[in-house]
Amino acid sequence: LPLYVLVPAFYARELMLPIAAVGSALLIVRIVDALADPLTGLFADRWRPRFGRRRLWVLAASIPTALCAFLVFTPPAGAGLAYLTLCGVALSLASTAVLVPYSAWGAELTTDYRGRARVTAWRETFALIGTLLALFAQVLVPMAGFSGDGAVLAAIGIFTLITLPLASLLCTWLVREPQDHSKNPLPLKQGLALLLANQPFIRLILAFLLNGFANGFPATLFLFYVSEKLGAGDSAGPLLVLYFICGLAGVPIWLWLARKTSKHVAWCIGMLLACACFLPAPFLSTGQIGIFAAVCFGTGLALGAEDRKSTRLNSSHTDIS
Repeated sequence: LPLYVLVPAFYARELMLPIAAVGSALLIVRIVDALADPLTGLFADRWRPRFGRRRLWVLAASIPTALCAFLVFTPPAGAGLAYLTLCGVALSLASTAVLVPYSAWGAELTTDYRGRARVTAWRETFALIGTLLALFAQVLVPMAGFSGDGAVLAAIGIFTLITLPLASLLCTWLVREPQDHSKNPLPLKQGLALLLANQPFIRLILAFLLNGFANGFPATLFLFYVSEKLGAGDSAGPLLVLYFICGLAGVPIWLWLARKTSKHVAWCIGMLLACACFLPAPFLSTGQIGIFAAVCFGTGLALGAEDRKSTRLNSSHTDIS
């Protein structure tokens, strides 16, 4: 959240960088991230260190991730686009090395269809709690006597620098390494051929693509939309809190619906709800903050359905293996 919501506004307003150039820098970061994800997954699957192919990645990559986050959130005076791009790419690569094995680790903790939904629901819940903590930093940091967006980002950077390696150490200590069932990994070409032949998987990947496209715009433009389009810059923080609190509240609802129907039905309903609730957003004008709060409420509830799709992907991956 800080990287794609708070950082663009800070670099544009405080460091006086052109917003279009900041957007281009973050686009480069995301392109690198898209290329790094499958490569990281490939290496994490095929490299089998004694410490564990999931645990070692999470523990080792957490330190550079925390350091790179600190550098992005605490830019020195005079930092320009090159600084943002290089540190952002480094953060993307390091966090990918944590998150891809971490997500696979969660999917491999159980082979039960509904058990994976429970694992994902808990993971999503704590991810949303972390997001809310980042948002509340905008309130807590000024209360501690520090003012400005720079102080908020610095506090988040310091918090991440200290706690992420410690949390990763605790995770690798307390959570078992999952059993490796892929004793005879497929050659890359053959594996890709099987993926392409799996039509439900392809449809799910296309849904991922469209969903990521839809999420990217609001995430990056949220602060600018609220301040420039709606003329209510002071409401941006409370609206973000509303959105993520609704997302947190929605997790048990979508988990219940997935049990009553199926994960793919629950996710489809969630995405249709998000689309319907977001429809008014492009047509709002200055002062219509109440309607946009309703948009945040509805799309926030739908957010709880987001990671149900990841368990579907992980199930497809296991079936192919």
